[in-house]
Amino acid sequence: MPTLWIVHRDERVRGALARLSAAGSDALLGEPSDRAFETTAAPGIVLLGVDGDLEAELEFAHRHAAQIPDARWILLPRRGDADEVARLFDTLEAEILVFPPSPEHLRQRIRNALAARSAEALSARRVRDALSGRFSRFFADLELPQLLRALDPSLPAVPLLVRGEPGCGRSLLAHYVHTFGGGSQGGFVRVPCEAMDSVKAVRETILDAAESPAGGMPSTLCLENLDRLPLPLQRELRGWIEIAMPPGLTGARRARWVATLGDLSEPGAEGALDRSLEQSLAGIAIRIPPLRERPLAVGSFAAETVLEWCRTHGERPRQFSPAALDALRDYPWPGNLRELEAVVTRTLSAGLADPIEAVQLRFDEAEQPAEGAAWSEQAEREEAVAERRAPVAPRPESPAAELPPEVHEPTPLAASAPSAEATAGSDLLQRLVN
Repeated sequence: MPTLWIVHRDERVRGALARLSAAGSDALLGEPSDRAFETTAAPGIVLLGVDGDLEAELEFAHRHAAQIPDARWILLPRRGDADEVARLFDTLEAEILVFPPSPEHLRQRIRNALAARSAEALSARRVRDALSGRFSRFFADLELPQLLRALDPSLPAVPLLVRGEPGCGRSLLAHYVHTFGGGSQGGFVRVPCEAMDSVKAVRETILDAAESPAGGMPSTLCLENLDRLPLPLQRELRGWIEIAMPPGLTGARRARWVATLGDLSEPGAEGALDRSLEQSLAGIAIRIPPLRERPLAVGSFAAETVLEWCRTHGERPRQFSPAALDALRDYPWPGNLRELEAVVTRTLSAGLADPIEAVQLRFDEAEQPAEGAAWSEQAEREEAVAERRAPVAPRPESPAAELPPEVHEPTPLAASAPSAEATAGSDLLQRLVN
């Protein structure tokens, strides 16, 4: 495949750019209207010289940018045209070098672009591994045929609609599709629709994410809980999805729209989404069933979560007792897998028991005893049983004076002699009476 496309109206300038860039035999040279660019494989770098009225170059970028989304672009305007080129090629993520560039500068830019294209930072690899592991725990028991369509790299811009109850992994699935479905070259932006009260708020959320240090223009826009967005705003967003986003909110590639919303069977969910907007988003639709419809997933998810938690915290693997697993399976899980994950995490954090018994499960932290209380109560019960079974020690034979005061035998009142204090008190009382 050609590593480099060199595009310019003038054949002599194309040859000069080939020499300046040290292009090899695999480079493809042509003018903006050359049809060879439409039939050859995608390049790694596009070196586009812009000249004259810029119309031919603008049309070339418009025609090819979406078809080669992973290519890096370098624009070469003449001195004095750089600002105008930046304004007109506003959606193209490109580097601008004034023509003619120095050979060393141009070749370094080409090397940097190729290196950035092929290399993935360790942090990015770590995120991908963590995302893949979490996705596997959440969805290992499900068959989702439409997910394969969503992951098709030839369909990176087809809208995706994800239905399900809160806690079932809707946003996780959306992020997985973004990362492994051909859209990871751009940013993944979450738009919490329940917090949006205007189109301006939506726009600012996208721009803030794009301008963050780890951001970039989005290739996936995830509208979380879209059915909680006011209907007038839903209808305005429909134009963004069906036609185009406003200027400045997208790059060379077309962003993919993903929407998460409530399950059809969820009370009050049906009718909360504008029908026309739903049709615009329903290129691919996936429903994630709630945990109560997946009883076999409870035990396997809990076990996998324990293994991952112990591995992350450097502990030896632990497990649940049969009674604890029965308690987990009998619980209704209104918060779905996210709630189950929280219960497992709280339980593991509270102690080192292995196996974990049913009494040690922490379903609701607000209703749980203080840290270690369940274990203390159990220890107290066992200690009480041991004391009842222990033989009774014989009563020590010792003088009454050596016994504790509360076990002294009382002396009969009639046999006791009056004390000196009692006699003195009686005499004083008698004198006062007389």
